[in-house]
Amino acid sequence: MEVIRAMMLHGVFMLGIRAGRIITPFVEIKDGLVVIENSKIIYVGKEKDFPESYDEEIDASDKILIPGFIDIHIHGANGADVMDGKPESLKLIANFLVKNGTVAFLPATVTAPLDEIFQALDAVKKAREENVSGAKILGVHMEGPYISREKAGSQDVRYIREPKLDELKSIIEKYRDIILRITIAPEVKGGIDAIRYLVQEGVIVSLGYTNANFQYAMRAFNLGAKLVNHLFNAMRGFHHRDPGIIGAALLRNDVFTELIPDGIHVDPIVMKIVYKLKGYWRLILVTNSIMVTGLPDGKYRLPKGLVIIKDGAARLPSGILVGSTLTMNQAVKNAIKFLECPLREAIYMATYSPARALNITNEFGSIEVGKKANLAIIDENINVYYTIIDGKVVYKK
Repeated sequence: MEVIRAMMLHGVFMLGIRAGRIITPFVEIKDGLVVIENSKIIYVGKEKDFPESYDEEIDASDKILIPGFIDIHIHGANGADVMDGKPESLKLIANFLVKNGTVAFLPATVTAPLDEIFQALDAVKKAREENVSGAKILGVHMEGPYISREKAGSQDVRYIREPKLDELKSIIEKYRDIILRITIAPEVKGGIDAIRYLVQEGVIVSLGYTNANFQYAMRAFNLGAKLVNHLFNAMRGFHHRDPGIIGAALLRNDVFTELIPDGIHVDPIVMKIVYKLKGYWRLILVTNSIMVTGLPDGKYRLPKGLVIIKDGAARLPSGILVGSTLTMNQAVKNAIKFLECPLREAIYMATYSPARALNITNEFGSIEVGKKANLAIIDENINVYYTIIDGKVVYKK
């Protein structure tokens, strides 16, 4: 890696990656080659068809080259939490994620006093300005405090607020460059007006922690809400005489739905039903991981209180699920198992679907000529061997 950095200082540097399989993820190329010039991809195809030489080579002829994973819903990992409000915590998370093939992530806040949320936003802003190592920080996902008290899940009901326009406008004005996504319950007082305003301001609106009926959900989607937070969890349930938000989400072809594929948050059979209804191009695999991700089973004292990790499941003492301990490479592995889907489709749900939902396909989500080289090299069991960000190797097993 030091040799690569030294060569790049002297101008153009070309890195060739030979792979047994390349999943773009639109197509699969066997015995393929990707060539990177500085940070961008300049060739994708058969090795025999590239006439030039390159400065350095990664031989992954027995491995699979894929776009790097994008986690659009994560609260923490590696002993660090987004709500710590410290750039150092973001660095710990970012450096943990690259070990699992994640090249970019959207750190999420939780329902808390506004000053604590602002502290977390300031920390993310500072971490981005400092260009911390590890996975790229895309912005912030504000998950709450504008949610339903009836469907708060593990969120702290003491700090739930009504989404008043004056308050939202002041927040967006101050943090316009950092807030990429806000989760909101459309049925709460002021919810619809808030969604209308946020969409007009270019903020991605997701629905979650909501007791919305079918009509409220459809109204929010018609206004431009385009995502549903971890489908089935912390929302009104589906009933054949009351389809609710889940029915609306499954019906809409223009709405993305998150799934936490740990086999705990959603039964695998239900996951398969959603997959058949929505299609892989509208499903997004997320971890919703918390700070104990990467740590062994046990009892941990988190900012929101005691959390018990048993068999990989994170719960409050009351038994309520509180995030997960999932990683993106494990999420892909689980999706293949639970959905019985091809590797290419599982990769798509962890790369291109999230990139589409966040409108960042210009830099992330696929292996194409002209795009930034944000890649991962894995084996058949989705173990990660390399993670490459902007053409640079940031992790090597």
